[in-house]
Amino acid sequence: MDWFVKSQKDWFVKSKNILDFADQLVTEVNPSRRATLMRLMVHEEDRFGRGTYQLDLVARRLLTGHMLIEEQKARIARLALDGEDIRRGNLLLTQLLEVQALFEAYRLRIVDELNKRSSSNLVKAKRHNRTIPNTRTDRGTAHRQARASR
Repeated sequence: MDWFVKSQKDWFVKSKNILDFADQLVTEVNPSRRATLMRLMVHEEDRFGRGTYQLDLVARRLLTGHMLIEEQKARIARLALDGEDIRRGNLLLTQLLEVQALFEAYRLRIVDELNKRSSSNLVKAKRHNRTIPNTRTDRGTAHRQARASR
């Protein structure tokens, strides 16, 4: 199997596992099973890595989670107005909020890692007395400065 295809397949499986664990966490009420699912999800997140692809996945899951939370709040409000029992609805809302908090924490870990990488690259560039060109204009300026110093 081609390395690229295998790599893409691994990423797909890991991202699918994370989302599946999150979905199971939302509906699981047994505390020991929830703890196991959380541990498995965090382990899979660690295997998945921390990069822009992962940040995109987490951003999409946070958006989905936000929509689910708002829908659940609306359901609970309707049930309460009708005088229905809202305990199960509140339990599901609590679990949705917990999963949302897990993904927010994962998002923060990814952002921290990306910031560390970015600052590390800047430090390396400064060590070698170079600037990292970010735009076409910067590249032209850096090229002209290099020619002038020769």
